[in-house]
Amino acid sequence: MIREILKKNAALTVICAVFFAAGIPFGYLLYDQSESVMMPVLEELKDLATKESKLETVEYILFNNYRVCIYLLIAGILIAPTFLVMLANGFVIGFLIKLLEKEDLGPAFLLKGITAHGIFELPAIFISAAVGLRIGIAFLTPHRKRLISDTLLLLFTLTSGLAALALGAYASWAEPAALLAAAIGTLTLVMYVNSDQRKKTLLKSIREASLIHFLVVVPLLIIAAFVEVFISAALVAR
Repeated sequence: MIREILKKNAALTVICAVFFAAGIPFGYLLYDQSESVMMPVLEELKDLATKESKLETVEYILFNNYRVCIYLLIAGILIAPTFLVMLANGFVIGFLIKLLEKEDLGPAFLLKGITAHGIFELPAIFISAAVGLRIGIAFLTPHRKRLISDTLLLLFTLTSGLAALALGAYASWAEPAALLAAAIGTLTLVMYVNSDQRKKTLLKSIREASLIHFLVVVPLLIIAAFVEVFISAALVAR
C-alpha cells in the first residue's frame, strides 16, 4: 500500500526535487542582492537552534521541519505555493554555498554538514510536497463531463476569495462587502466540491496523503532531527 502510493506520486516527488535544485543557482548568483535579508534570518535560526540541551535542539529542528511539511501538505491544494517553497529552500542552499565560499570553506563543508541528515530530511519534504500536490490536482481538475461549469465555479470561487481578502484589507467600511464575497466564494466552493466523483477522488488523495505523512514523513523527520544534532553537528565541528 505505502509502496504503491509512493510510486504513484514518484513523478511529482521528482518535480518537487527539480524545483528545489533550480533554486540553488539563484541563491548563489543573487547572494549580494539578498544578503541583507538572508543574514538576519540565518542568524535568528542559528540562535533558535542553539539550545542548552541537545534533545531540545532535536525538538526544535523536528518541530520546524514538521511545520514545513504540514504547510506543504495543505498548500498543495493551490499548487503554486508548493513550487515557491521548493524554490525558496533551494535558494537558501545556494546562498549558503556562496556564503561558505566567501569564508574559504567551500561546498565540501556544506555537504559534510547536511548530507548525513539531508538523506532523510529532503525526501520527507519532497514527499510531503508531492502528496499535497496530489490533493490539489484532485481538487482543481475539472470533471470531463462538467468541464465548463466546473471551471466557471472554480474561477468564481477564487475570484470571490481574492475579493474578500482585498476588501477586508482595504478599510473597515468594506468589511460587509468582504464578508459577502467570502460567503459567495464558500457557496461556489461547496457547489464545486459537491460532485460524487470529485469527492471520491479528493477523499482518496487525502487518505493516502495522511497515511504517507504519518508512516513515512514523520519517521524520516524524526531520524533526520537526531542525525542532524548528533552526527552532522559533530562532522562540522571536526
